[in-house]
Amino acid sequence: MSHWVVLVRKNYNYMGSEFRRISNHTLGKLPMSDKKLSNIDLQFLNEVIRRSNPTLSNVADLVGKVALTEDQREDLREALADELCSTGLKPDGEPNERGLKLDTIIGKLMYY
Repeated sequence: MSHWVVLVRKNYNYMGSEFRRISNHTLGKLPMSDKKLSNIDLQFLNEVIRRSNPTLSNVADLVGKVALTEDQREDLREALADELCSTGLKPDGEPNERGLKLDTIIGKLMYY
């Protein structure tokens, strides 16, 4: 199992602090424009939430329109992390393209 998967699984129950720290490792060094979600990212976020956790659809619709509360951001990150663990990993435990996209969105949500 890769180091990356161990970190995701180890911190799965502690999403509030640990996963954000892991995802944020490189994001903190990016210009603010690179921390924003693109329209494609926002569409992907909404599709994932509507399919995997429809009760959060109204929160996902707010991303980029209004400032989210920490609880709202955390709920979205947890739903995306569940999706990452379900569909975002290759058989060897490394993230696939979908997993990398989910991880990027999880990291960027802290700026909303």
